[in-house]
Amino acid sequence: MTQIDNSEPFSPRAERDHNVEAEIIARASTGIEKLPMLEVIFARLTTTLASAFKSRLGTISEVSFAGMEYIPWGLALGRLDPFTLCCLTKIAPWQATTVLSFEPKVFFALFDSQISAGPGPQSIPARQPSSIERRIAKRFSQVVLDEISAEFGRLAEIGFTAENIETPQQAATVQNFQALCAVAHIRVKIGEAEGNMSFIMPKDSLHPIKSQLSRMFLAEPSESDGQWRDDLTRRVTSSYVEIQAVLHRMPMQIADILSWQPGTVLELGRGIGDEITITCSGRRIFHAVAGHHNNRIAVRLGEDCVATPNSQNQMEPLQKGWGEGR
Repeated sequence: MTQIDNSEPFSPRAERDHNVEAEIIARASTGIEKLPMLEVIFARLTTTLASAFKSRLGTISEVSFAGMEYIPWGLALGRLDPFTLCCLTKIAPWQATTVLSFEPKVFFALFDSQISAGPGPQSIPARQPSSIERRIAKRFSQVVLDEISAEFGRLAEIGFTAENIETPQQAATVQNFQALCAVAHIRVKIGEAEGNMSFIMPKDSLHPIKSQLSRMFLAEPSESDGQWRDDLTRRVTSSYVEIQAVLHRMPMQIADILSWQPGTVLELGRGIGDEITITCSGRRIFHAVAGHHNNRIAVRLGEDCVATPNSQNQMEPLQKGWGEGR
C-alpha cells in the first residue's frame, strides 16, 4: 500500500509526488460510501455565502462550489500551502472536530477589505499569521460556519463553532492521518484575488447524521408548504366528480343486444337488499346495499374498497346513474 511521506508533508511537490498523490486519492476513494447530500449542501452554500460576505463583512465576492472528494486526513492537510490558515471547528452537540481552511490570498483579500476601501493588488506575506490576524481569521471563519450551520440545519439540529486558528502542521495532529475525510472545495474571488477555501470533515465526525447525508432529498420543507397543502386540499375537496351505482354486470351476446327495442325489459337478477358497487372514474370505491330512503331508491354504503379512513355507513340518495345496468 502506498504510504504518505509524513517527514516532509508540507514541502512543494514535484510532478512525481503529484502522481503519487493521485494514486493515494484513487486508492482511498475505491469503495467509499459517499454522502450525496454534502454536495447539495455546499452547492447551496455558494449563494448564501456571497450574501453573508456582503452583509456581514461588506465584501463583494464571487463564490462557487468546486466539488467534493474523499481522501485521508493526512493528505487533505498535508497538501495545503504551509501558510494556509486552518480553523479548528467543533460540531455541536457531539463536539467532533473539523477544519475550515483559507488559502493565504483568500484570507488577506478578506483582511484587506476590512482595513481599506477594498482588496487591492495582493502581496502575500510568507509568514505565519499574527495574533491580530488570527482573531480576524476566526471571525471570518465563524461567518462561513454560520452559513454552513444553516444549510446543515435543513437536515438536523447541529451547529459549527470556530475554535482555534492553526497552521496545517498543527491541525494535522488532531486526527489520525489515515482517517477518511469528506473535503468540500469552495472557490472564492475577491477583487483580483482568487483562491480556495476547504472544509475538511472526517467521516466519523458526521456519523450521527450519516443516514440523512447518505440519501438524496429532492425537496425540502418550507414555510409555505402548509399553506400550499391547505389550498390544494380546498381545491380538491370542492371539485365535482361523477359516481355510478353499478347494479350488475353480465355477459350478453351481441345478437341479443342488437335485438333490443324500446320497451325491452332486462332481467338483472338484483333486488332490494342486494349488494351493488359504487364506482368513480371506472374505479370501485365502495360496496353498498340497494334500498329505499324517503320514498327514493338509495344505497347504504358498506365496505370501503379503497380504505378511506373517514368513510361512514349511511344512506345516500343517488341523483343520477343509480340504475345503470351493464
